[in-house]
Amino acid sequence: MRKIPAINDGLMFSGCMLLSALVAFAIMDVQASMWAAFSTLYAFNLFNAAKEYKNYLYTSFWLVMILVAIFIGDTLRLGTAFYIYLTLFSFVYYQLYGTDPVMDLTMKFMIIMSTIGTILPDISKSLAFGFIIGSSVTLITCYLLSKKMHRRAIITGSLVEQNLFTLRKYIIPRSMTYAIGLMLSLTIPLMLGLGHFYWTLLTFVFVLHPKSQSIIQITLQRVAGSLLSVVLLYFLFNTPLMPYIGLAAIVVFAFLMPMSFHHGYTFMTFVVTSLILSVLEQVIYWRHPAYVLLFDRILETALGGAIAVATSIILRLFRDAK
Repeated sequence: MRKIPAINDGLMFSGCMLLSALVAFAIMDVQASMWAAFSTLYAFNLFNAAKEYKNYLYTSFWLVMILVAIFIGDTLRLGTAFYIYLTLFSFVYYQLYGTDPVMDLTMKFMIIMSTIGTILPDISKSLAFGFIIGSSVTLITCYLLSKKMHRRAIITGSLVEQNLFTLRKYIIPRSMTYAIGLMLSLTIPLMLGLGHFYWTLLTFVFVLHPKSQSIIQITLQRVAGSLLSVVLLYFLFNTPLMPYIGLAAIVVFAFLMPMSFHHGYTFMTFVVTSLILSVLEQVIYWRHPAYVLLFDRILETALGGAIAVATSIILRLFRDAK
């Protein structure tokens, strides 16, 4: 089975992102364009998460779940119900991790997007419209160009049962440890009054890979990639060349993203973080040109990385216990 070369993936992904964003911007506004870009990122990653099969409807279902997560965050806001929801969801996420790569990645995105949903002023037509455009363009393109074999049955009941009920070593306390670490990454920046608290949680979720055998090493590599991205973009975006340099950064990092998956955790995290930040900061700058870009991202990233490292040390103690 022939695989699409990484450079072709880069061209395809960046092309889908640009096309989706331009269409959404032309029809709606810059907010729709942003959500189209984000949904392109989600759709492309979910479709390609599983290397050996493809399933259009299956990927579409999980994309809808990400959209549902945004609505959950918007409905619950930062109340007690949201904390309970996020604790239970992250607990189950840790236990189910490894059942299917598409589901694994979706649940990670759901944690992040439900948290971001708590601070959105409202769920507008721009969000839904942009999300649908980006997802549709990307899925259709990937489905037509991918040579992966189609498979109908993806997750079986036995796979879920095996992950939930097979007694692996200290799985319950490990799941609780992960959930507590995630909640700390949400509550600590709120207590400190950081402006973009969700970025600490986002860093935690992306740098701490559940059940990895090299947790501390991988976590440190991901933290390093995140910090490199923040420092670079901070100096890059605070120049008179904005917003043009921001648009160029989105195109460059979108092209590099598919290739980054084959070059280690540090570079992969650097590229993915740079792409996400470039889209976010470009939209904020577009609406508020006086906005100081990325000023608090270094502190938030360092805090999320520190919580992830501390959590990974505890998880390793459970893993190594006799």
